[in-house]
Order: sequence, then C-alpha cells, then structure tokens
Amino acid sequence: MNPNPSDADPILCKPTSEPSPSASASASKCPVVPPLPPQLPPVPEGRCASYQSLKKRYCKGRVLPNSLYCGNHKHLNFSSDLSISCPIGCGNVFLKSSLKSHLKKCNLARMQKELEKQVYHSKGINLPKPSNPSSTSSSSPSFSPPTLNTLSSYTTLALLIQKLHFTLPSLPSTDLSLTPPLPSTSFLSQKIPLGTQKHILQIDSLTSNLLSTSIISQKTESIIELGSGRGMLGLVVAGTLSSRFNKNVDLTFIERGTSRRQADKFSKRERSEGEEGEGEVDLTKININRIRCDLSDVDMSRLPLKPETSNIAIAKHLCGAGTDIGLRACLKLKGLKGVSFATCCHGVCSYDTFVGRAYMRKLFEREGGVFGEEVFNVIKKWTGASTADDSDKSVNRDRTKDKVDAKGEEVFEHNVVEEKNDGIPGAGLVCGDEKINFTKQELGRMCQRLIDYGRCVFVREELGLEEGWGTYVAEEVSPQNCWVWGRKREEGGEGEEREVKKRKVE
Repeated sequence: MNPNPSDADPILCKPTSEPSPSASASASKCPVVPPLPPQLPPVPEGRCASYQSLKKRYCKGRVLPNSLYCGNHKHLNFSSDLSISCPIGCGNVFLKSSLKSHLKKCNLARMQKELEKQVYHSKGINLPKPSNPSSTSSSSPSFSPPTLNTLSSYTTLALLIQKLHFTLPSLPSTDLSLTPPLPSTSFLSQKIPLGTQKHILQIDSLTSNLLSTSIISQKTESIIELGSGRGMLGLVVAGTLSSRFNKNVDLTFIERGTSRRQADKFSKRERSEGEEGEGEVDLTKININRIRCDLSDVDMSRLPLKPETSNIAIAKHLCGAGTDIGLRACLKLKGLKGVSFATCCHGVCSYDTFVGRAYMRKLFEREGGVFGEEVFNVIKKWTGASTADDSDKSVNRDRTKDKVDAKGEEVFEHNVVEEKNDGIPGAGLVCGDEKINFTKQELGRMCQRLIDYGRCVFVREELGLEEGWGTYVAEEVSPQNCWVWGRKREEGGEGEEREVKKRKVE
C-alpha cells in the first residue's frame, strides 16, 4: 500500500538522495553563498575603530596609545578567549585577569553578597532536586525520539490530548470584573495608578473572587504576593481586606527585579483632612515589606512574618515555570490558609520544575499513553496556538509584533514562545490532518488546561488545600484568563461556597 503524500511531514522528513529534475533546476537558480556584509567606511584618524552598527558610525572616542580602540573598547584588542563578561550579569566586558578586581567594585556582586546574608536566602531551595527528574523518567518511560518522528505520531498525540481534556472537571466562569462593588474604585479615587484598563479588570475580578470563595476573610492577617512586580494586585487585595474588616494587614512582596511606580510608596501616603470618603481605603493600615530575591531562592519558612499568622499567597501572571516554583515555595510557608495563581506563559514552562508531572503521568497511562519530557515539550509548544489567528503562518508570534499589535497592553506578551528549530510541528500543521476535528486554537487551549489542572492537583495533594479553578476574565481582556486557587478546609466552608453560588444564581 502506497503511503499518502499528504501524510508526510515537511518539517521532519529528510530529503531524498536523488532530487527531482525540477528541484535541481530550482536549486541551481538559488545562490548558495550568503551575501557579503556591507563595506565599512574608513576609520577617521585618531578615532576608535569600534563600529556602532545601530548608529551607523564609528565610536567617537580617542584611541589609546599603541591601540586601535578607546578605553571603553580596549578589550577588542584581544581575542575573545581572553575577554569575558561579568558572571554576575552587570554587562561589563573585561580581561580574565581583571575578574577579581571587577568583582570588588561590581554593584550587582555587592548586592548579591548582601542578599546571601539574609536569613531567608537559600540557593535553589524551591527547585526540585537533581535526582528527581532522572528517577521519575527511569520509573516511567517517555516517548523516545523514534516515536515522535512523523506527522501521524503527532496527530495521534493531539487526539489523545483531546481525549484527556474531556476527562478534566469543567472550567467555570468566575468573571467578577464588572460586578459591583469594584475594589479598584477607592484606589483610583486616590489617584493610585493601578495600570491600564485591562489590568484593572483583572485585579477587580481576582480580588472579588478571593472574597467570594472565602480565601481571604476576617481571619486573614498576611498577604504574600509572589513575583509581584509593582505590587498593585497585592495592594488592592490587602487594602480591600483592611477596609472591609477594619484591621491592619501585613503585605509582603517577593520580586527579583525592580520597577518604577511601585505600590510601596503609595502605602505611605496619609490622608489629608476632608479626604476621607465612603469606602475609602486607609493605606496606613497596610504594613509593606518588599523582598528583592529570586523566588527559587526564598525560604518561605524564614520570612519576616509574625508568628502564628494566617497567610495567603497570591500571584498574577507569574510567567511559565515561575508559577510552579511559587507553588512549590508554598510548601514551606507556615500558616498557609489559601493560594491564588493566575497562570500565563505556558510555552516557557519547564519539565524539571512542573509540579503536575506525577498526575500527568497517571492521566496518560490511564488512557494507554506515555508521558515524559518530550511529550511535555510538545504540549507546551502547542499552548502558543491558543492566541494565534487563522492568518498566522506559524503558531508562535514574534515579540516585537506582539507589542505593536497590543499597543502596549499585555495581551500577547504573556504567551510568547520563541521559535526554535526543535523538529516539533506547529499546532496548525497537525490540525490540518483530516482526522482532527478541532482548530489549532482549541488544541492550544486544551494543552493549557492540562498543565493548569496538574497544578490544581498539586494544590490538593501536596498543599492539602481544597482546590478549584476558573476563568476570571473574558478572553478579550486577557487570553491567559485561568486562575488556580486553594483554601484551607474548614467547618462550614462548603456551606459558605454553596451560599455564594446561590447568590450568583439569584
């Protein structure tokens, strides 16, 4: 039986040893030598010979004695194996022999030393142990490279993903972004820049959902925002909690980077006479502590928190593997009463850090499949198709195009997957098979849901919380609109949830 030519994978199939006459004719017309770089103008006398490609001119610095370059570019006099960049990441380039002297004056190195002295710093504490990935892969085989080497094998995997998706619990809509009272109103009245309108809708819905599910309540004393950035979500959640129950709230931000217009400075703003209004938030009742450290290095059991406090961990759009690292960090958080993670960037997740591997393995084996690192890499790549339109020639978008299309809004930036020559066909190519009855957007969404529900299982089985998930805003507001939550099981909790659902129906 002759194979169908349409089943051949143009990405994976190797060219035949004897090309056709038409192919050889077309190949003869194509140049095989890359074009030469444009000829540079002569170097001005006495000027540095370092050509600035962006400015399209040479450096204006004066050359050093017996050199072709100025002081800023003197490292170019030496071969690349003698010059290195700063291992800490400040961006400076210098000779290997100058490494010790540079580290003595490097600002990032000084900050790193100060960070390592902090009691909560523990290098890689929230990362899985190196033995875990090897032990899991040895106990359960993954797809070997010869298995996923044809388009039909990827089509079979896509059909299996659809079958597994049908076994997941339904994803309810919990969009409260336009349901009054809106938590952001009192903050905007105090001229606190919460962000663009789409960010405000997300903050409103997440805060209202935290209240409606009783994740935050009168007993909550501390809010910890992971990967906080500016920290506006944490500020609104803590301010709403403080205003509703008239209490002081501790707010801790954990962020490795820096950003402008942080929420910290707005909490220090005191009310002036006559400024108080109905529903106004007293920001002086929020005690803020910002920790600048990589989330993977923070020992949550040693955070400067009050003893025996009721802690809630929240995060919004903590990209890719950051969500899994944040969930694993909560294992060491004392007094954990609830979590809320709005997920995003599934395409940059990591198999080594993914917290739902055990569940995914069981899920695949139950349906006769096998789950491993290679399958996970295919799933995470296909997640990018959830935001692709039919005019896209490829599933993955270019980062520059996203920023132009979104006009500054975080619409597609949180689903960027760099195009790599990894041999994995895109979701659009797989969904073109006649056996597939769903679009590439639907395949991308199903892959996202598999990853997110694996996190839900981690919340239930490892954190010991009552888990749930839902879509907190419409896809027009943010394509990454799924949130995973958990709350401590308490007496009367289920009755309160039923009462909330009853009010929504009414």
